[in-house]
Amino acid sequence: MTLEQATQLKEDLNAELTKAGNTNFTYSVYTFWTPAAEKLYNVILYPIVYKVKYEAANTSGQLSVVRVSIKTQSAGAQTDEGFINNFNANVLLDPEANNLLNK
Repeated sequence: MTLEQATQLKEDLNAELTKAGNTNFTYSVYTFWTPAAEKLYNVILYPIVYKVKYEAANTSGQLSVVRVSIKTQSAGAQTDEGFINNFNANVLLDPEANNLLNK
């Protein structure tokens, strides 16, 4: 996905969260590279309390949040609180994400 496409997707998904009254989460854009070293973009969901730290992080720091979010989403959660609790537990298992989000 291009940066423009990912940015539009982020805006659309965040608008849906707002419309649903959800103030617990946000989507942000992240950068990644294919095995052929092509730069691409995607969006990631995470608790909104980490938005400022995520946006201020370098690419490696942002990818640590991506790792945590992917693990959290893969485990599934029935409630917002469950997702947040699982996310926070997974942060503790990722030294880079823990340093970024909890310091």
